[in-house]
Amino acid sequence: GWGRVEVTLAAPGTFGGRRPRVIKIGFAEDDGFHRLQRLRSHLDGALAEIGVETEPGTFRPHLTQGRVRRQATREELAAIRAAVAAAPPLHGTTSIERVALVESTLLSDGPRYRRVAFAEL
Repeated sequence: GWGRVEVTLAAPGTFGGRRPRVIKIGFAEDDGFHRLQRLRSHLDGALAEIGVETEPGTFRPHLTQGRVRRQATREELAAIRAAVAAAPPLHGTTSIERVALVESTLLSDGPRYRRVAFAEL
């Protein structure tokens, strides 16, 4: 098995550029970060073999803290970007001991998530 993965917490940030969609806590690009990237690559290959479509692009391991609604105004987006930029970096580590395969369905009132599978590392 993969075993528990230790990651080092880093600075808060966002995904989505000028229109942030996700507020997240990043991880330092250390051994734990790279192990999670390799695990994701392995899982993507296994899922492709059984016909499950995965998200394209480079996987950046992180902890999602929140999502920004599509209807957010420019002022709200600016306030979010400013608050995240002003947040201090985090210090410390955390352990990742299990993973879940989650299906997301985007609906008009927000996303719905369903855990499809769960595994201990």
